[in-house]
Amino acid sequence: MDINIYKDYHIKSDKRQYILSKQVVLKNEDKEDIIRDDDVTYHSTMENAINELCSKELRSSKATSLIELKKDMNTLQEFCTELCNQIGDDSLMSQCLQADIIKEERIKAKRELRKL
Repeated sequence: MDINIYKDYHIKSDKRQYILSKQVVLKNEDKEDIIRDDDVTYHSTMENAINELCSKELRSSKATSLIELKKDMNTLQEFCTELCNQIGDDSLMSQCLQADIIKEERIKAKRELRKL
């Protein structure tokens, strides 16, 4: 299996695991494109791989405000919704939404701590 799942992210598999990687294009000495897997992580379930993808995307967000971060989170939720519709599995959506709720709660908690 080798599926382009989101932007440059691919999910591959072998007999034991799912492999999440980001494909990057490099130039060799002859200026030919070489595709390489970068930022590789290994997961026991497809759900874990997708959750890691969402986490990576949020951590690499260029957001400079909570509003921008929320937009990025909404984009990822839309991705999860579309993915669930394609494969007919709502458990992925609930896991992605649960991860987003936890992150939102952490942000709220940090704001409250700053007020003290």
